[in-house]
Amino acid sequence: MNSMNAIPQAFEFWQDGRMPYVEARRSCFSRTCYKSHSHPTFSIGAIDEGNSVFQSSFATAQKISAGTLVIVPAHIEHSCNPLPDQAWSYQMLHLDISWLNQWYAEFQKEGFDLNLPQHKPLIIKDESLYQAFSGMNKTLFDSEKLILEKEQSLIYCLTQLLLPHFILEEIQKTQYLYEDF
Repeated sequence: MNSMNAIPQAFEFWQDGRMPYVEARRSCFSRTCYKSHSHPTFSIGAIDEGNSVFQSSFATAQKISAGTLVIVPAHIEHSCNPLPDQAWSYQMLHLDISWLNQWYAEFQKEGFDLNLPQHKPLIIKDESLYQAFSGMNKTLFDSEKLILEKEQSLIYCLTQLLLPHFILEEIQKTQYLYEDF
């Protein structure tokens, strides 16, 4: 018997009304597969264990493994599922796009107009970034942490660790032509 079959799937969500612009999820030993979908939020996922296949309309299917971060802009169709007959563990962070755009505006240069929902998904394989993201997410789930600590951890992770690695490529309008069929 495969030992992964004996382990029950577990998942949990974190939300706090004092930080309504962020929601987090952790899933352990999941075999659940999702059809291609999109979120109204800017989403960041991290693979903790196992392997997955990430697909979007902007790239061919890519196998990704533990320690990988996946950045998915709002409203971008994608899927990310475990390999067949395997389980995986992952974390997700969903950020309200209005809040993120407002926050990001603080870092924009004069005259530079950037709208985060119009960017392509990004896959990052970097152990230090994965650890930083995981630490931030652990802080969010920690009931002993003050809300100020949670906000500081989120902002630090976005500002110091993730934002410098975003590849901000505008999506061509022609990418949406398939919706007309």
